[in-house]
Amino acid sequence: MKVTPVTKAADVRTRLLTLIEECHSFQWATAWASESDVFDAAIASNKMTAMVIGTHQYFTAPEVLDKCFGNCKVKVMHPKGPMFHPKLYAFDLGNRLEVFVGSSNLTMGGLAKNIECGVFLNSESDSQPLQTLAAHVETLWKNAEELDHEFLSSYKANHRRVRYAKKELEDFVEIKKPTRSNRSANDIDPQEMDWSTFYELVKADKAHGPDERLKVLSQARQLFAKTLSFADLEEVDRKCIAGILKPALKDGVDWGFFGQMSAYGNYSPILRQRTRLFSEALDHIPLQGEVRREHYDGYLTAFKKIPEASKSWTGMGTRLLAMKRPDYFVCIDNANRDGLCSYFSSAPTTTNLDNYWDRIIAPMMTTPWWQSDMPHGGLEQAIWMGRAAMLDAIYYNPAKRSANDKE
Repeated sequence: MKVTPVTKAADVRTRLLTLIEECHSFQWATAWASESDVFDAAIASNKMTAMVIGTHQYFTAPEVLDKCFGNCKVKVMHPKGPMFHPKLYAFDLGNRLEVFVGSSNLTMGGLAKNIECGVFLNSESDSQPLQTLAAHVETLWKNAEELDHEFLSSYKANHRRVRYAKKELEDFVEIKKPTRSNRSANDIDPQEMDWSTFYELVKADKAHGPDERLKVLSQARQLFAKTLSFADLEEVDRKCIAGILKPALKDGVDWGFFGQMSAYGNYSPILRQRTRLFSEALDHIPLQGEVRREHYDGYLTAFKKIPEASKSWTGMGTRLLAMKRPDYFVCIDNANRDGLCSYFSSAPTTTNLDNYWDRIIAPMMTTPWWQSDMPHGGLEQAIWMGRAAMLDAIYYNPAKRSANDKE
C-alpha cells in the first residue's frame, strides 16, 4: 500500500481534483461543506455514486445544499444526535483504490486556508482496509437523510438563527489580570468575581448606595420605552439622558449619577443642534435583546458624524450607551476611570470610544457576575438589570470629580 502524507490543505485540494478527473467513480463523506472548486467539480461530475454531508453546528453553507438539491446521489446528516464528523474521500481507479482520511472538510478552509493533515492511501482494488473505508461511506449514505425541501428550508432558517453565535466563536477576548489600586475590588480577578460578590460590592457603595442610582436607570428605561427614538423625547428628557441637566435633580431623580456631563459646559447647545445625529447613533443599539459588536460599531460610526465629537467625548459617548442599555454598558468618566480601567487592566489615558468595546465591554461579558442568571425580584434583580452601568457604584471616586472635568 502506498501511503502519501499531506500536511497542507492546498495539497489535499490539488490531489482531490486530480482524482476526480482520473477515477472511475467516487464516494465521499464530509462533516461540513462550503462552496469551492473541489465541491463544484464533484457535483458537476457524473462519477459520483454517493456523497454524505453533515450539518451539525450549522457550518455547512446553505448555498451548498441548494446546489445539491435534487441530486439523488447526495444525502445529509441532520444536525441532531451524535456529531457527524468524518472526512473520508474514496476513489475507484479501476484496478486500484485510493482513499483520503484526514482533517480536511469539503470547505474552503479545509481545502485552502486551514492547517490540515491527513493521508492518501492507495492500494489494489481488493485491499481489505481500503474496501472497509469505502464501504463505510456507503453505509453512512444509506443511513443518511434525503435532501428534501422541508429540511432545506428548516436548515436555512436555523443557519440564520445561529449566524451571530458562529461569528462569536471566531473571536478571542484577551483577559488580563487587574491592576492593583486602592479600590478593594481590584484585588479580585474579574474572572473570579461571582454575582454574590458583585452584588455585595454594589450595595457597599458608601457614597450613595444603589437606590438613587437605580432610580436613574429605571427612569431612563421608561423614557426610551415610550418613544421610537431619542429625538422624539422632550428636550428636558434628552438632557436627562445625556447627563447635562442643570440642576441635575428632576422629579426626585438625580441625573448626575453615571457621569455628569454638564461640567463640560457646551454639550447643551450641541445636543440641541445635533439631536438627529445623536438619535441616529443611539438607534443602532437595540432596546431589548442581545447587543453585539456590530451594534456598537454602528453606534460609533454614527456618533463620530457629530461634527463636534472628538476623542475627549468618551464620557458622553458611554453615558448615552449606559442609559439606553445599562446591562451592557458603563459610563467612563473622570470619577471612575482609574478604578474601572485598572479592573480590566486597561490604560486609563488611552481608553476611548475606539477601543471601549475591546478593552471594557468584551472582557466584561466573559465575567461570571455578568453572565449570571437573573435573580428573582427585588433589589438584586434591579441591580442585575443594570449590572454593567452599576460598576460605577464600585469604582466611583468623588475625589476625582472636578468642576472643570470634561467627562
